[in-house]
Amino acid sequence: MRFHLFLLLALAGLQGLRAEDESRPTKTPPRQMRLLTVGEMPPFRQEIRNGVRYQLPAPPGSLPPVGLDVMIPSSDGRDKQSGSLRLRIGSISAPIEVPGGVGSVVLRLPESEPESEPWYRIERPESGDFIVVMWRGRKDNTWDKPSAFVMPANLPAATVSLVNVAPGPVAVVYGSEKIALPPLRPVSQPLRPIRRGEKPLHLQVGLPKGDNLQRLVSRTLEQQPGQHSLVVFYRNDGEKPRSPLGVKIIRLSGAAEQ
Repeated sequence: MRFHLFLLLALAGLQGLRAEDESRPTKTPPRQMRLLTVGEMPPFRQEIRNGVRYQLPAPPGSLPPVGLDVMIPSSDGRDKQSGSLRLRIGSISAPIEVPGGVGSVVLRLPESEPESEPWYRIERPESGDFIVVMWRGRKDNTWDKPSAFVMPANLPAATVSLVNVAPGPVAVVYGSEKIALPPLRPVSQPLRPIRRGEKPLHLQVGLPKGDNLQRLVSRTLEQQPGQHSLVVFYRNDGEKPRSPLGVKIIRLSGAAEQ
């Protein structure tokens, strides 16, 4: 009899704990965010003063900020700093931890007023590490108000992500396959490590011109075991660019193959 009573009390306790656990909100673990800025460097400028050459600073808005404070909005209406990022055009930043779940990530210029307009506000995905590809705003062609595209960072090894952030579609010849790549719709392609004696995969990029391809850029692609390559096509935004399209290739540690 006592054993039965003990068993009933234990079961009731377990049910109570289960109900309490179900009533608690599930906490999503933090993850990592990285920024990749693409575009052209402004032209080198200099002037001579008293026979000495001096390099002139880049025109305002022609480069992304060197540093940014990463802020996370909180329920009390105040932004909490998650850390800082260093930016360099054409390079991917170090990872920085941000909360799990949907919400904003606010990027502020260092020492800016908390009430001022942020440099950029990112809507983070619900889960997973992610990469933010950023480029000059098309309206005024400056980094003062950039554009951005958010994509997952947990990408499988032995593959390539082709990402077009140019204003219109891009034509890609990937090995022997022809791909029409619309803006902001990444396409994944296989890319296994090359064996001895093999040649790297050939990549040609251009713009559709009637029934033909106006070839603009040619590259070879190869990567090591366990890697994933991110290939970003962007508008060359400098003064009198030689080609309207630019290509940036970033190699990342790939997720385990399924």
